[in-house]
Amino acid sequence: MKKIIITVLVASSLMSCTLSDRVGYSYLDKAELTLNYQFTKDEDFSKSNEEIESLELYIFDGNGMFFRQESYTHSHILPNGIYQTYLPNDNYTIVSWVNADENTTLPTCVAGDCLEDITLKVKGSRGEFNTMDDLMYNCHHIRVQKGDKRDVTIDLSKLTYHIDLKITGLESLEAPESYYFGTENCTEINFNDQKGNCVEMYKPTLSYNGGVAVGEFKVLQFAPEATIPIGIFSKETSEKHFFSADLNSLIPQYIKDDMLSGKTLSTKVQIDVHEEYISIKIEDFEVAKIQIENLGE
Repeated sequence: MKKIIITVLVASSLMSCTLSDRVGYSYLDKAELTLNYQFTKDEDFSKSNEEIESLELYIFDGNGMFFRQESYTHSHILPNGIYQTYLPNDNYTIVSWVNADENTTLPTCVAGDCLEDITLKVKGSRGEFNTMDDLMYNCHHIRVQKGDKRDVTIDLSKLTYHIDLKITGLESLEAPESYYFGTENCTEINFNDQKGNCVEMYKPTLSYNGGVAVGEFKVLQFAPEATIPIGIFSKETSEKHFFSADLNSLIPQYIKDDMLSGKTLSTKVQIDVHEEYISIKIEDFEVAKIQIENLGE
């Protein structure tokens, strides 16, 4: 595991368009900040910027009120570049969101909006939540004064849990595609990195081939003590059809230990449907057998 330093290069023509704010001082009256982003990556990866597709900055003043928002795409993120921003004297909170894309609803803030009241939301499709973007996040507090030239290191936290899902044994059903795998998880997070109270059912998109269904999806990382219900549901009745279990209680401890390490969290989950029971495997190890009755009725 290693720290990879990411810096952001912003063309001056773009900077002149994005660095407007409500204060109206000239750059000579402001402090100059250079933001150096870094995050933990697995040793298998070598390209320092390959996981960053976009950067969204929200800047709040010393009272926690919205000050400025800036947006940058992957084309502005270079291994040896510099991201600079200019701020007048004050205390600031700089909130950074990385990789917020088509599965994320970012707020559009205006003057008067308070940091404590703003949330990022997972975007559903036609009322359903299939996956989320591979988000990274940081909330950084800083005091600046006129004439400062500061290099600031910002550690990004990874917020998503990757699940590689495989379900076998569905050939015993008359219509395998009339059932879906579901797991409950939070769909919003506020700007202080606290999960909201909005919990929804994630229904990952699966590919069916005979009696096998496979798919990959992402949910927000959950606390080691959280309950994460999973189950196979009927699309027609929206009720639990085969089983329900707590995914978190089945995850091996060594994976839970990685939850606070900054690693990319990824787990293989396999559900095998048998005549009289459901077998659940995590990382190819059987962790549970759940007896079922009247399978498919």
